[in-house]
Amino acid sequence: MRLTARADTWEEAGSLLDPLEAEVRRRLGRAVFAVGEETVEQLVLRLCREQGWKLGTAESATGGMVAERITSVPGASAVFVGSVVAYTPALKTALLGVPTELIEEEGVVSEEVALAMAEGGAARLGAEVVVAVTGSAGPEPDGAPVGTMVVAVRTPEGSAARTFRMPPDRERARALTSTAALQVVRLALTGEWW
Repeated sequence: MRLTARADTWEEAGSLLDPLEAEVRRRLGRAVFAVGEETVEQLVLRLCREQGWKLGTAESATGGMVAERITSVPGASAVFVGSVVAYTPALKTALLGVPTELIEEEGVVSEEVALAMAEGGAARLGAEVVVAVTGSAGPEPDGAPVGTMVVAVRTPEGSAARTFRMPPDRERARALTSTAALQVVRLALTGEWW
């Protein structure tokens, strides 16, 4: 959400925006992540840099979209170490160390598998912070209803996963999930989790 105002001066525009910003903050609380031009990906990179932590991604349903957004930020290489895009269950096992039994028991679209992807990504990428995404983007269900997307975050302070119900439209689900993943990382890095 971006608030804008038209006025003759910056001061007038600010006076128009101040009460709106206060109301947005009141209603949205911790969902507000920045004021001004800072994007969520810039914020995530800054928070990792301040902690001295490296960042990586382990992606399935988003196919590398989270990593693409992170690497679109100039200077991301100071923090971002890389990404593993493991689209099939076999590659989740081979590249990220997700136990085959876990995939069989919980399903590939599960919080347990997303957490295992994040842990495996941390070990293989040498990153303290890893965000993992798995899901059913469609058009056919993949063990879960289309639009079911799971994001897990691993930091030195803990790990957690969250399931999202996105629109059953493949590209919208993937795009919205990349934003949700970055937001979940932000919450984890600020100690708010969810």
